[in-house]
Order: sequence, then structure tokens, then C-alpha cells
Amino acid sequence: MARRALVLLEGHRSIGLLYVKAAQRLGLHPITLSSDLTQYGYLAAEGVEAIRVDTDNLDTLIHECSRLRTTYDIAGITGFAGDDESVYVMVGKLSQHFNLPGPNPASIEGCCDKFTQRQLLAEAGVPVPAYRLAEDAANVESAARDIGLPVILKPRIGSGSIGVLLSRTVDELAEHTTYLLSGKHTWRSSPRILVEEFAQGQHYSADTMGSEVVAISATNFDRPPHFVVLESTFPAVLTDEEYKRVADLSLSCLRALGLGWGPTNIEFRWTKRGPVVIEVNPRIPGGTIPRLIHLAYGIDLVTEHIKAVIGEEWDLRRSHSHTATARMLNADRDGILDWTDGDSRAAAIPGVVEVKFYVEPRTPIVRKGDYRDTIGHVIAASASRAQTDAILQQAVDLIGWSIAPIPPLGERKQSSGTHLPAPSTYSDSRPHTAVMKFIEGTRVVSEAELQASSITRYHVTKFYREQITNSGYYDQLKYIVEPSLKEFDSLGQLDTSGEHDNTIVPGFQHKYAQTGLLLVTDRCASYCRYCLRKRIVGKDSDEIAADFAQIAQYICGHSEMTNVLLSGGDPFMLSTAKLGKILDHLLPIPHLNSIRFGTKALAYQPDRFEDPALTTLFQRIHDAGKTAVVVTHFDHIGEISVNAERNIRSLRAQGVQFLNQTVLLANVNDDPEILAATFARCHQTGVRPYYLFQARPVRGASHFQVSLRRGIEIARSINQRLSGIQKTFKYAMSHYTGKIEILDLGADGRVYMRYHQSKTPEMIGKVFSRLHLEGACWLDDLPEG
Repeated sequence: MARRALVLLEGHRSIGLLYVKAAQRLGLHPITLSSDLTQYGYLAAEGVEAIRVDTDNLDTLIHECSRLRTTYDIAGITGFAGDDESVYVMVGKLSQHFNLPGPNPASIEGCCDKFTQRQLLAEAGVPVPAYRLAEDAANVESAARDIGLPVILKPRIGSGSIGVLLSRTVDELAEHTTYLLSGKHTWRSSPRILVEEFAQGQHYSADTMGSEVVAISATNFDRPPHFVVLESTFPAVLTDEEYKRVADLSLSCLRALGLGWGPTNIEFRWTKRGPVVIEVNPRIPGGTIPRLIHLAYGIDLVTEHIKAVIGEEWDLRRSHSHTATARMLNADRDGILDWTDGDSRAAAIPGVVEVKFYVEPRTPIVRKGDYRDTIGHVIAASASRAQTDAILQQAVDLIGWSIAPIPPLGERKQSSGTHLPAPSTYSDSRPHTAVMKFIEGTRVVSEAELQASSITRYHVTKFYREQITNSGYYDQLKYIVEPSLKEFDSLGQLDTSGEHDNTIVPGFQHKYAQTGLLLVTDRCASYCRYCLRKRIVGKDSDEIAADFAQIAQYICGHSEMTNVLLSGGDPFMLSTAKLGKILDHLLPIPHLNSIRFGTKALAYQPDRFEDPALTTLFQRIHDAGKTAVVVTHFDHIGEISVNAERNIRSLRAQGVQFLNQTVLLANVNDDPEILAATFARCHQTGVRPYYLFQARPVRGASHFQVSLRRGIEIARSINQRLSGIQKTFKYAMSHYTGKIEILDLGADGRVYMRYHQSKTPEMIGKVFSRLHLEGACWLDDLPEG
């Protein structure tokens, strides 16, 4: 009897070996047909039978398969998409010719043409972004004008996000159009550019087999304007209703495109109008996706696909339900990969499934803005999402690499001296150094350097990273949480408003008569780079309150104190039970009429507010005859997520009041349109804009300051954009002497201000002025008199 064979057209660097192994487990002999066998290293390493043949020529492929049939029983034919989907079209044609199971080649061909795909989906009533097809720069410009910036530019035919770019400005639009049409991009057909609306929202992918939805994942991308995957997680966190909508829409796509045989991957964005289809790919995705599905559900999608190819019944029953996540290690600059480190330590962490670098040291790195920018990955899996996130972050924190600049041609023989040394060369000093990623690039830094400049380590929630990436404002919001080399040169103080001098007992400040400030934790869900308490946050500080009985005793003796503000750190980093114990000391005090909570957790981790015990906590405050006030900290409209809005509205229905404070930050929100939109959204959600704070001259953070002149112009321009009921904020600075409202820069060259709060009661409400100096950012920059 002839040996049963599985013919594979081309190979695949990430999942080709999975197909070879799965075929062998099914008793099949895999044979690869490829026009370039050298690009698939596993073929030689595994001894896979491979034949060089022109895979673009159907007649040649038919001839080669006919020849193979004289030796083998060809049980099935499949293959892999490369930088376009043409190979998979050929799979369908070959399968039809030899009367074997396979996809409909006409459906695959129509699906691979992204413009045709858009038309077919739209005609079937499937929600898609607005789109236009353009063949020259004038068409692109016209299409972008019709749709409205930002837009996505992508080749009509292609894969792997090659040539895909988010164009946010006219200049970016023109630059990428020139790139696509100048011959630098490789076209397999006549150049045609698809111009699409940028559908903003969380990215999801549904993987199907036949007409059954197997899995839905959440995907996050690295830094815009490119679409390089940063992280993929199975399963996506969806309600039953949301899951049903995505699943139903996936099946609608299959019907509209004539698919429904074999695997399909469908990409969505969850926008304000619900899920919108971004792209349908009639294949199993490459990369880590098949492994993640297997880890999450116990379904080997590759094996089940091969069963479909050879006409056997597939089995999509789940054997378990875990959370599996892959974090991509993406190159952050061009150069020479000098060294990698930490992969073996990361791989040893329980729950880490794989740590892998794709490239070896001394390899040139030239970023393309697509999947080729990924130099490795980490995969983690566990029984819960929270545990998987923690395992993954622990592993990623151990991994580092250095990409050294490519030296000028004449210096390359001595280039080794220009590279950062590998960590292993640091000998005894190694525990005191770290590989740290900055916005400007990766750098090896010492603990002494970090301490001297009060530089906090990078720490951000997965939710916030996803939110800012999907918001369309990543280029601004990244400065809030990602370290910058500017922090090393950012001079200032660690206590800019006299917190030390106004501390009564450890953790409790009494600067203004009516208000007590209670520091309940030194932890935050994410670390803001402009933090006013860099001296405390994440430092196991002794400035945090410990003796709440002593603090309550002090408050009882000061009847002028009407409210207490719980801050830190972020009070919602504490458990609800711990917060309840703090309230045990505060609620019996009769002259306290409100309890305030200062938090940025609604931006960083809004699901914290879905804790049912919080409802009881706020009800306790209400029952004690006091008002619960949550002071949110939204600095930018891109931080206000759907989750945050939902939780705010829910808590408002329970009687919780909301105020918002925003810090004016250079390169982040120093734009009146952005701030006006932020305040309008807050108002719409039921959060009263409260303060627009001038950024403080904090050591390691003073580079966020804008000048007082610019700040006054921004505040005035915000007010011009808001209705009367929306403009409830005060532009202020929290100075050592008090909270100062910044009013105006007069024609006489003086800055006019008013004390909104002061430790000295007679100063409150007092208007005063100081001579303006260009570039001044703080009261101390202005001369007295």
C-alpha cells in the first residue's frame, strides 16, 4: 500500500513545524513544495522531504503532484500564506483539481483582495470601516478628506500588516503614500491603496473552523502608527452578550465571503457602535496563536485543520479552560542586536510556557513596521487571567536586550567597542544595574543613577496599556507611564508643597483648616512619570499612615476639619476590607461631613470599581450621614474608557459624587482642544471638572511643566470651547504657601493670581500679582514686588 502523504505548499517560519509534527502524529508523510527551501530552516533540521518548485505556477504544481501520486497516496493538500494569500488560492485550485477537500479558490481570492472583501461584507450588511480605493496620491488625499483623519493606509493585497500605517496628519498621509507608490513597497499586482476609517476600540480576533467559532482573543498592538502585535490573550474578556455578538458577526462574515470550509481568522474592533470587522483571513494565523488556543482550551487547531484537509472528522471539544497570553518582544530601534539576557531565568518561572528569541546576537535589526519587527516572545498560561498576567509580567521584567547603533562604514572593524557590554560582564556590580526601556531606547542604568534622579521603575496595568494603544492617542499618553531619558536631567524638589512641614502624625497632613490628608498606601496600579510623590510611591515609605486611632483622635480635637481625603499612592490599591477598617475610625467623627478618595484607578484599572463590596462601603458612608466623593484623575480624553464610564455611572446611582483633577502636562495634554474634550466627556459622564493643575517642579518630572504664559492661554482657550455648565475647573498650582488659582497675564506684564486655599485663613481669596518672566513655570520663578 502506498504511503499516505500530506502536501504542504510553501512553509511557515512560525507554524510550519507544527504542521509537520501534527501530520506525522496522524500517520502522514509531509512533503513541502517551495520555490525557496532555504527560508524554512526546520525542513533540513527535521529531515522533511522537500521539493523546489514554482508555487506560483498551477500547471507546474499539478505536474509535480501527479508525479508524487505515482509514489504516494496524497491524502490532502494545504499550505501557508506568505506576505500575501496567493499560495492559499493555489491550495484551493490544486485540491479541486485532484478532487480533495479544500477551500473554494474563488472565495479565497475574493477574500484576499481587501477592497473586494470590504465590498462583499458591506453588501451583506456587515459593519466595516468607511473605505475608498485609491491609485495615486490625489486619490488618497481625496479619500482621506472624505473619510476624515486619522485613516489607515494599506495595500489592496497583502498580509502581516506589511505596508499598513495609521496616518494621523496630512504630512503622515503624504509620506506613506509616497512610500507605497515609490517602488519601495513590493506589489504583487498593480499598486492600489485602500484608505480606511480608523475604527478605534479594543481589538479582538475570532478563530473559526468550518462554521464553528473556536476561540475569541484580545490583541494589543505596540506603538502606533504601525500595527505590530504586542500581546495576544485567549480568551478575551467578554460578557455573554458581547461574545454572542462577535460570534454571530463572525458567521455573517463567512456567509458573505463564501467561506466556511477550514480555518478562518476574523479581526474586529469594538467601537462605540459595537464590533466592526477589520479583516477576514481564510487561514490559521501564524505566530503564537495556534499554541495559545491549545494552551487555553486543549484544542489543537493545526491537527484539526489537517483532519479537515484529509477528509476526516475534526474534534473541537474543549478539554479545559485556562488563560494563555503571548507577549511579543519587539525591537525598539534599528542597529545590531548586541546581547540578550534573562530568557533562561524567565523560562524557569512556573507558568511560563516558552521564552524564545528569534534572532541571534550580532544580527542587524532594521525595523519594517510590521510582524518582522518582533525579535522574540514569552508565553504564559494558568487557570486565571490575573495569575497569567502576573506570571507574564514577572518573566518580561527579567528579559533584556541591547541594540547598538550601526557604526559608520569606516568604523565597523572596531565597532565592538561601541556596544553596551552584556550584563554578564558586570561581575559584582551586576545586581546594581538594570536594563531599562525608555521612550528614546533601551539603556543599562545603575540603581544609583535611578535613585539620584528619583526615577521610578516602569509599571503599568495591562488595561491601561491596551486603552492608550487603542485610543488613537498613544503618542501623547505614552509619556504618562513610559520612562524617558529626560527624567535624568529634570531638576527639582521631592516635596514641592510642604507636605513634610504639614504632617501632624505619620501619614496624616493638616495644611488647610477644613481638610485632612491621609496617606493610606504607597502603591499605585501604574506609576505616573510626573508623580508629585516620587519620594513615596513604590518605596515602602515610612510616610504612610499606620496608627489610625491616633489620627482619629487628632481629627476629633479639630472641629474645623469637615472632610478627609484618602490618598497615597492610590487608596483603591487597598482591599475594600482594609478601606472599611480605616472608615471604622473616621465615620464616628461627627464634624466630618465628607470622605474623599483621590484615585487614578478609574483610568488604570476600572474593574476595581466592580467589586460588590464597594457598594456596601459607600453605603456605610451614606448611612453615617456623610458624602462619599471620588476625585478621579483623567489627564486626557484617551484615558476615559467605556469601562470607567460604566462604573462611574453605576456608583453615581448609589449617591457617590465625582470630581476630576487634571495635570497640565507638556507633550501630553497641552492642547486646549484635547482638554476641552476631556472636560466635556467628564461632564457628560457625571464627573465635575475640578482642577487643572500646573505641573510641579518635582525632581525627575519637571520636564512636564509648561510655561505659565502657555498655561494661561490654554485655560482661556478651554473656556472658550465649553458651555457654562462645563467650565467648572480652576487652573491652579499647589504651592508651599497654598493652593493658588492662576487668573491671567495682564497687559502690564504681571501674572494675576488668587489664593484658593491657604494655611493662613486671611490669605484665602486674596488676589495678588507678580512680574512675569518668559519661561516661568512656577510661583518661585516670578520675582516678588
